[in-house]
Order: sequence, then C-alpha cells, then structure tokens
Amino acid sequence: MSQLVITGHRGTLATEPENTMRSFRRAVADGADEIELDVHLTRDGHLVVMHDKTVDRTTNGTGAIAELTFAEIRALDAGLGEQVPEFIEVWRDLPAIPLQVEVKDAAATAAVLEIATAEPREGITITSFHPEAVTQALNTPGSWRVGLIAGVGQEAKLVEHLTDDMALMIHWSLAETAPVKEFRASGGWIAVWPSRTPEEVTRALDEGWSGTTADDTGMAIATRNAWLAARSTAAGTPG
Repeated sequence: MSQLVITGHRGTLATEPENTMRSFRRAVADGADEIELDVHLTRDGHLVVMHDKTVDRTTNGTGAIAELTFAEIRALDAGLGEQVPEFIEVWRDLPAIPLQVEVKDAAATAAVLEIATAEPREGITITSFHPEAVTQALNTPGSWRVGLIAGVGQEAKLVEHLTDDMALMIHWSLAETAPVKEFRASGGWIAVWPSRTPEEVTRALDEGWSGTTADDTGMAIATRNAWLAARSTAAGTPG
C-alpha cells in the first residue's frame, strides 16, 4: 500500500505562522515525514527562512530581504512573537526530521550547498523552481537529493530540464501531462501539491503519488492513517 510522504508546507502553515520554528516543531509533533522551507539571502549574506522576496506579508516589517540585514530581519515579529529563523538554526535544531529546502533565489544556492557540505545530514532534498539552481545542486557532489518544482503552465520546463536523477514536485494541474506520465512510468519520484483538504490528500493516496505537500500536517497525517486503516480492514474482510 502507498505510504505517501507527507511534507509539511512551510512547517504547517494552516495552523502556525509559516516558516517559523514554532511551525516546524508543530509539524514534527503532528508526525510529518519531512518539512518544506524556503530560503533567501539577506543583504549581509545570511540565509533566512521565508517564502516571499519581502518581509511584508509574514512579519510586522516592510522591505525586500535582499536589502535588509539579518539583524534587521531578526528584530521583526513573524507571528505570535516568533522570529524569522536563520537557515542554519533549523538545520541544527531539528536534526532528525528530513528537510525539503526550496531555493527561492538561485543566488542562494551556493550558500545552501556550503552548509549541506560542511554539516552533512540525512534526508535532505534541495529543490527550486529555478532550473539553474537545480543544475548547480546536481553538479555539486553531496549526499542530498535534488528536486525540480513545476507550477501551473510550466510543462515546457519539464520537457527542457527534467532528468532521471531528479525528484519532481508538481502542481496538480500537471499530473496528466505527457512529461509527468513518462517520468512516472520510468519510476521517478513525484510529489503533488498543494494538498489543503482531506480530499486532496486522499486523491494523492488513491493515485499512488510518492508524496504530497500539505498545509495542515495534522489533517494530512490523520487522513493518511484513516486511508491506510480502511484498506487494511478491507483486505482482511472475508469475501
């Protein structure tokens, strides 16, 4: 039976402030199989964990991450009193949970690889929408897996850049496209996103995808557990 890797989206953004230590720890407590997080470089070269290019949406501050220092960003409230984490903080403080590290700006790739090389750990996947970041991670020796992310309307990117040595993270809208079908038939590892409802998690299970990215890890784990239990019961029911 499918086990479906449940990846906590920015931790568990439906229930906690996204991309914060509180969110990551809640995802771990919920039983997520791995955590997805996003990284950007500050003006003074620190890797911080945030989805957007600016701090406006998720903190009480304003401005582009690339134009702010780490100290300026660290002083902000990222929700419920949480600070914006530095990537190395997550790397060191949560050593047991696998991480899916999304490089939001290709310029940050080298800094991610430097940490992953200097302090290697198990269960690391370096991902990006940017093919150049994915290629750089593939061409750098290390123990990490590399994943290409593709969103709505990005089938052409798969045709041009997808190779057998990658994992693939696709928006649901690409599930039936030719390159995805071909990659799946070859045994490629594919996660679908987003899964925001029990119905979407159930679909990922029913269709046998490798993984899915969930906004609410508690919901996703409960849905998977119920799905597995139902099939186990059905398999054991006399005909």
